[in-house]
Amino acid sequence: MGTVLEEFLERLEQTNHPEEVRMSHDRLPEMFTEYLSLKKIRGVIRLITACHDAMVKKVLSCTQREMEREGKKTPDIPYCWVVMGSGGRNEQTFHTDQDYGLIYEQTSSEELEAIECYFEEFAERAVIALEQAGYPLCTGFVMPVNPRWRGELNVWCDRFEGYFDYPNWEHVRYLLIASDMRPLFGNMDLGERLRTWLIERMKNAEFVLWQVAAHEREHGVALDRFSRFRIDLSGPEKGRLNLKEGLYLQLVNILRLWSLKGGFTETESFARLEKLRESGIWPQEWGGGSRKLSRSFFFSV
Repeated sequence: MGTVLEEFLERLEQTNHPEEVRMSHDRLPEMFTEYLSLKKIRGVIRLITACHDAMVKKVLSCTQREMEREGKKTPDIPYCWVVMGSGGRNEQTFHTDQDYGLIYEQTSSEELEAIECYFEEFAERAVIALEQAGYPLCTGFVMPVNPRWRGELNVWCDRFEGYFDYPNWEHVRYLLIASDMRPLFGNMDLGERLRTWLIERMKNAEFVLWQVAAHEREHGVALDRFSRFRIDLSGPEKGRLNLKEGLYLQLVNILRLWSLKGGFTETESFARLEKLRESGIWPQEWGGGSRKLSRSFFFSV
């Protein structure tokens, strides 16, 4: 499989426009289908995520160069483009939408307006280019064109503190989204610093964690009281089982919840599971079943 990734990266290196990146994006299913098996699924998912990472970085580099050709020089301060959602957890499948944020280092008040204008335009252009490259816009608007997901590092921290101070479900959801953050492009240390700060803050936010647990309890797995699969009874998906809504999301959310309480900085669900077992927080028998469940879900996708 390593050879497949190397060949993919070599072809991607020759691209210079989002539409060309789109051609690489559309080839992902045919590239990896023959390697899919239950035993190899974790490695395949990681390779697919690596391909997505490379394509997004290529688009961001192209966007940056395009702005520089227009005389809009990148500010001389650290910044980091971060990925959240399944990308932040290294769990992307062939088709994924945009879940991104943009962090930049605090700067002087004299330079702030010009820097904010640059990154606002960079975010707008990048989001459009990523859509052209095959990444649909996020329906939840988790993209750096939304000021909620863009700003100086200290602004991000202040914003999160506001969510902790008023932890309604909407604010808790934002914190959960951000807790899956993974640095992707630019100054990686900047993204790591924000994630580490957030995880440490979440660890002791008892009411926030309680909110998460209560919410998950209301959204049970796709089983009825007789432990039979609960399928859709009407609509276009009648007779089908929704694996994502009825199985995968519950597993991801539970692993995230326990990991946040443990103060673990890992974002990948498999890694969170291993950490919970190694630390003794979860019994060994819990981990084995969850591992098989995770592999089965990704294989079915």
